[in-house]
Amino acid sequence: MEIPWANDSELNENEFYNRTEDINLITSLITSNPNSTPTLLLTGIRGVGKTALMKNIKNILKKDYLTIYIDISKSDAYQEKQLNRFSFRNYFMIPSLNHVKTED
Repeated sequence: MEIPWANDSELNENEFYNRTEDINLITSLITSNPNSTPTLLLTGIRGVGKTALMKNIKNILKKDYLTIYIDISKSDAYQEKQLNRFSFRNYFMIPSLNHVKTED
């Protein structure tokens, strides 16, 4: 069996294994309160399988949840090693506010 390396494609069941506890924990966190909007920030060092894990969970929950994947590594704050909660908020809020039309 060949394991994909640096591959952004979907993993099949033979390639994705040994993450049952992670999958159960994350799906439980997401689905535990049906009256709230689940938000999850998954961080970790490069290459440990964060994207593959989340793609797997996305496929499990795709009927009930909209999944949005955002790569913040392209943000100026991340590139300048200045990422904090304010720059994170601005990364998402300021661009979206530019699209809001106001009546004169």
